[in-house]
Amino acid sequence: YQLYLKGRFYWNKRTPDALKIAIDNFKAASEKDPNFALAYVGLADSYLVDLYVSRGKEKEAIPMAKAFATRALEIDPSLAEVHATLGMANTQLWNWAEGEKGLKRAIELNPNYPSARHWYSRLLRTEGKYDEGFEQIMQAKKADPLSLAISTNAAENLLEKGDVQGAIEESRRTLEIGPSWTAYRVLANCYLRLGQKEEALANARKSAESLNGSAVSLKVLGYVQAVIGNRNEALAIAKEIEDKYSKGEADGRDVAVVYAGLGLNDKVFEWLEKDFQNRGTSLTELQMEVPFVPLRSDPRFKDLVKRMGIPE
Repeated sequence: YQLYLKGRFYWNKRTPDALKIAIDNFKAASEKDPNFALAYVGLADSYLVDLYVSRGKEKEAIPMAKAFATRALEIDPSLAEVHATLGMANTQLWNWAEGEKGLKRAIELNPNYPSARHWYSRLLRTEGKYDEGFEQIMQAKKADPLSLAISTNAAENLLEKGDVQGAIEESRRTLEIGPSWTAYRVLANCYLRLGQKEEALANARKSAESLNGSAVSLKVLGYVQAVIGNRNEALAIAKEIEDKYSKGEADGRDVAVVYAGLGLNDKVFEWLEKDFQNRGTSLTELQMEVPFVPLRSDPRFKDLVKRMGIPE
């Protein structure tokens, strides 16, 4: 159990390096006790969360996550944690109904399990149900006020509601807990909304630096450079991410975000279509991505949501 707790500690940091340590600890826990269901849940959760901070691992990560979660389910089908994990995995696979079923079952079994509320909130936002998503993330935050991921998602929800100052305050609280590239991303978007270009750029740079220039966070810097008028810098970042895409180190959405900032909408949908054809897990964040908000009324955006089968 101590190995499991140590694994969760590193899992909560949400960085590639920390997730590797988390996996090592969950594996050690499962080796000490092959019937310890939570260890397998931890392993599954690590592979799933790694999809948010890394690229090019989908084909390996999701089958691994489902296999570990299935093993945990065989050991103890009454665990809320395992139903939440399976719900999350199904959401990544665009199995929306199964995803919702698993997350709701987890909440039914344990209404205070933070990750179930957190992931259900994300599913609701994926479906464009932002008010319901906000209710769930606030329940998750109440259950775990020290979670970096939950706190940054709460900040995102506040920004979606138009509470820019609230989002800034929540992001700053997150950074008091620990470093978070997503908190810097939210701050960058908040300052863009307020027209404070230098603050937006400074936070975008911190976001990119937090993940060592990974496409996951580099797109934030590219988007901000575009919006504040630094077109050449933005185009250079778009090209860099395109190069990463060719190596399997970026998703189409990463490139599309920068082109959205540049107002090159045809390019945006060209790159989003690549993710659609690959059934990319990254595309589940389509309706959560700030740069795509102005595109929600575009018929191509609505068509993409429809083809993904996302419930309305």
